[in-house]
Amino acid sequence: MKTILTIWTQPGKTFEYLDNNKDPILENNLNILIYLGSLAMVLPQIPQMVLKYKALNDQSVVISIFLALIGCLAGALLGILIFKYIHSFMFWIIGKALQGKASRAQVQLVIAYALIPGLVSLFISCILIIIALFMNDIAIIGYQNPLTLFIIWIFGVRTLIYGIARFNRFSYGYALLNLILTVTLMQGIMLSIKYLVHLPFAI
Repeated sequence: MKTILTIWTQPGKTFEYLDNNKDPILENNLNILIYLGSLAMVLPQIPQMVLKYKALNDQSVVISIFLALIGCLAGALLGILIFKYIHSFMFWIIGKALQGKASRAQVQLVIAYALIPGLVSLFISCILIIIALFMNDIAIIGYQNPLTLFIIWIFGVRTLIYGIARFNRFSYGYALLNLILTVTLMQGIMLSIKYLVHLPFAI
């Protein structure tokens, strides 16, 4: 699992190694990586969840935080479905349209590694939760430093481009195109669903 560390400083060599070597330990723990990356995204939503719990049941802040945390732990399971299957399928389809060579499993691997920078956010969120419990202040949990988020985003996008390029046998320009087209497709689907949900039943 040393590749989880080298992906930060040597993404090209890391994916080259993963392309040439089977790592059964990593394959078995792919879901864990995706789950932790998803958890990092949902934990900052705890303050909003706590406010809802308190409004419904008038619970104490501590109990509300624990309930919200349980909800986040359960909700992050959806990340495995979304990232491992839905997002990877879209990346794979667009890649195939561009004559890419990657398999579905390889695309899933790239997405899992692209979520690794989010573990920094997960670590920070865990510290903030502990501080919030001691200080009885839920607002602390939702704090997110814009610079930290930007750096995490940069590392995530960089990892995606390196991984897509390696497994699809693309240039970095084609890998970026694969990324842009996939994100555009996902946004289009989400906007379409949002539009359909708000359509009136009777016209």
